[in-house]
Order: sequence, then C-alpha cells, then structure tokens
Amino acid sequence: MTPASPPLFELLQQKVVTLPLGNRELESSIRDNYSLPILRELYSISLQNYLLEHTTQEFQAGILSGLGIEDLRYFEKSTIKRDVIIRVFAAILSTPKVCRPWLQGLPVKIGNILEKIVWEGVQKVTALEELFDLRIVRPSPPTGFISLPGFYLFTLQVKGNPLGVSRDDLYLGLPDSLSQQLRQSFPPAEQIELQPEPSESLPPEDLEEAGKKVQSLANIFDDVIQGNIKWGKNGQLLKRSLTRIEELTRSGLLFPIGEKIGWQCMLSLIQSCQELERKQAVEQNLQIICRQLGEAVIPLSTLLPGLQPPCSVDYGNAVKRLFEILALFSPGQWYNVDAIIRYSKRQGISLAPVGLVDSLNYESVVLRPFIEAVFFLLSGLVLLEGRNGVETVRLTTMGAFVFGKIDTLPQALRQQGQLTVHLDPDRLILTLSGEDQVKQLYLERFTRKLGRNHFKADISRLLDDVSSAGALQDKIQGFYEEISGEVPANWREFFEQVQAKVHPLERQEGLEIYQLKETDRELIRLFTSDSDLAGLIQRVENYQVAIYRKDLPKLKKKLKQLGYLF
Repeated sequence: MTPASPPLFELLQQKVVTLPLGNRELESSIRDNYSLPILRELYSISLQNYLLEHTTQEFQAGILSGLGIEDLRYFEKSTIKRDVIIRVFAAILSTPKVCRPWLQGLPVKIGNILEKIVWEGVQKVTALEELFDLRIVRPSPPTGFISLPGFYLFTLQVKGNPLGVSRDDLYLGLPDSLSQQLRQSFPPAEQIELQPEPSESLPPEDLEEAGKKVQSLANIFDDVIQGNIKWGKNGQLLKRSLTRIEELTRSGLLFPIGEKIGWQCMLSLIQSCQELERKQAVEQNLQIICRQLGEAVIPLSTLLPGLQPPCSVDYGNAVKRLFEILALFSPGQWYNVDAIIRYSKRQGISLAPVGLVDSLNYESVVLRPFIEAVFFLLSGLVLLEGRNGVETVRLTTMGAFVFGKIDTLPQALRQQGQLTVHLDPDRLILTLSGEDQVKQLYLERFTRKLGRNHFKADISRLLDDVSSAGALQDKIQGFYEEISGEVPANWREFFEQVQAKVHPLERQEGLEIYQLKETDRELIRLFTSDSDLAGLIQRVENYQVAIYRKDLPKLKKKLKQLGYLF
C-alpha cells in the first residue's frame, strides 16, 4: 500500500525545500516543440520513473506548486496534464544536480547522440544511424517518417521538400534553449583540440612572393590614407579607382584582377579605420585594423553586406571570438572551416554572428559564409593564405606576427626604405631615387613624367583635382611634406605664381543682368539713345544690360514714363 504523501503546503513550508529552477523560457520552448502525445511518451518512458524513484518529495512538491494539485501521488498516474509534464521536464533539465543522474541513466547510444547534438547541433539522421549502428526513424506513410520511441527526446527536422521526403532529408536536433540548458549538466565527452589538416606535401609560404604582397598592401595604405580612392553616389568603387588600385598592386596581387567585391570590402575597411598612418609600418596598421574589428569599432556589417540576415546582428563579438581561435593556429599549419566550427561548438565558443541560431540551415546559410567572408577579407590583408578559396586556411608569416604567434618579421616582409625626391634648383624637374609606384602616382598629380624616374612640373596637373584656394594650398603643402630637405627657391616661386592666379575674375557685387527681347526694336533703340537710360545701365552687349541693384527703382520709373511696365 502506497503511503500517503504529506500535505503539499507542509513541504513548501519546510526550510529544506529547494524548488526547481523556474524557467518560463524553457517551459515555453518545450510547449512549442513537443506535442502532447510525444510528451506523454517521454513521461512514461523516461521521466516518470526517474521522478518517482530518484527525486525528493520536496522537488516533486515544487513542481506542483501553483498548479492546484496537492497530492504527490498524482505523478503515478498514467495520464497527467500537459502542463505538469512540461513542468517536470523543465524542472529536471534546469536543475543540474537532478539532471546529471537522469542523463547518466539514459541508454548509452542515446546518451552519446544527445551529447553530440547538445555540443555540435543538428545531425543528419543517416550519419547518426551509421555511426552508432542503430535505427532512429521508421517510415510513416503518407507523411514520411517518425522517430522510434527511444528518440522522442529529439526533434525530427526535414531539410528540403516536405512533400518528397527521403531518409537523407532527415535531421535530428534539439530546441536551442534545451541544448543551452543541458550544457550546464552535460560536459562534452570529448574535449577536442583544434586539429590542423595533414599538410606534409604542401610547400611552405613563399616569402619572396609574400614580400611583394606586403609592399602592395603598403601602397594601398598609402594611397587610401591620402584620400585617393573615390566612390560613386551608389556606394560603389569608381572604375578609375579600381584601375588605380590594381596598378598599385600588380607586382604582388592581393585579389584577382577584376575582383571588385574584395577590393570594395578591403578599401572600405581601411577607410573606416581612423588610426592608420601613411608612414607607419604595415604590420602596425594591420594590428590596429584587427584590434578595431575585434572591438567592433569598425562595423563589419557595412563591409560584408551580403551577410546581413533578417535578425539582430552581433558581428563584433563573433569576429572577436573568431580571432581568438585564429590565435590558436600553429604557424604553417592548415585548418579547415569545418574543424573550426566543430571545435568552437565543443568548446562552447559561439561564432554566431546573429541572434537566431535555431535554424536547420543556420550553419550553411549564415555561419559558414560569415567565417569564409572574414577569412577572404583577411587573405586580402596578407594575414591568411587559403586553399579551395578559403575553405582551408593557414596563418601567413605576417598573420602569425599580427596574431602574436611570432615575435619578429623576416627581412623579406619588411617594407622598402623610403625613396627620396630630388628637386632641381635650376629647372622645374624632379628625380625619384628609385622605383616606387605609389610615389610615382602621387608625383604625377603635380608633374608630367619625362623618363623612368624623371618628372617636370605641370600647372594643369597641379590644378586638375582642386576646386578652391584652400584645396590648392593643402595640395601644395602635401607636396612640401613629401619632400625630404629644403624646397629650392624656383619651386617655391612656381607654387606662389600658381596661387597668385587663383580667382582671376572678380565678382562685381550688386549687379543684375537682364536680357532684352530681340523683337522689341523700339526698346533696344531707347536703351542706346535715351540719356537717362544710358546713365543707369553699366553696359549693353548681345541684348543684355547690366544694372546696379540700387538703380532698379529709377529704371522702373523711367520705363513707366516710356510706356513699359518693369
């Protein structure tokens, strides 16, 4: 005979009572994802016996609190209310000291599958069946398939056309809130390390080629910081700017010729970073960019527009966590995006760039494209090198330095020394001490190229991209700053003469211009013969008259006298 349970209110008044964690969000998720028949099967197969045999009466009393049920023997019934089952399920999941023994009591293979889904997300049913040598679903005409009884804990999801479902379309998962809750009670069975790909047959980084890319990147920094990159009103990179950039990087390509999207993202990124300096080493500018990306100072969502999903964006934290994983890379080793995603899941590191992560297609539609887009951008910055696009990547030597894996850069990756510009003191000719594409392009804003490293001052080039006296002054000052040493007198005189020619036409204030009708021959005659009218106008030319604004009332009065209304 089952002994009578103590009254519920007595249990609730005892100081030893520890009520299960009230988790309304968890209860709501269970209600949304599990039907009443499934909940009843779960209760009878897995929850009921554990609740009655392995939890305290105080725990059970806490579950019934507020439901209008006072007899703990209610849990022994074969059919109980849905809200009670949901409360039981949520209470067990959200109380780790109760949940852990329940998890340990699950059949071994089901426990292994649960652990894999909790830490790695949805899994393909056929892959699980093959891995654990069991059946998870059975056909259920005409709707398709249903889970076998031992798998009612999981949600069965269909990817593809629901009207033509095959076993290959089926995925096993858990509501995200349940997975998050279970992680508190279910440590991963396998604490994996970030494993590189086998790469014995792959050549090491070509430092000579990498050095050319670093120099190209130095050219880009220099040109962008000077403000030479122009954008159209639609936000697109102008064709002439793209051509200019490709010319600057021809010796060490950062992106394939014609790769406009990559250039737009990278150039926008560099322009968004306010702390970069022209004469600062490339590696220092790269460290600033990575720091600002990780701190979300630079809005990555504006650089990767194709990745904006229809929900809340958390790019900054996602990039920061991705950079933390990059810092784990061993220099010279290749790492696959799949391995990075699996490692992040097993370590509980969220790389999710958006708030919604409960979608079956999330990994393929959002997460993987996000990671690969960031890697693509970093490859253009000479921080990563990729294979098969950026499906598999490794840190470059520059990347290893920026992410703190090595302390010094080899000489091959250091920028060329600054070239000098010699100004001829007798002629307006300058000579560059060596080959420098950025410097040459810059000097051509002031000069015409005469030979390989020789240039002649040119007024039209100097005035080509300025529209005001202030802009001209800034451009000339920039030229002075580019020159090491004293600027010869003939060059200063040249620039002063150009500045003296600013505003050669003075505007005459207070004048109004009027057009006479060519058909009114009498009025034209009056303006040329009447002494009063002639005294009011300043000049007549091509049937146009110029009149001071202050004389307009006298003009109106005179025209009235002559029969004209003005």
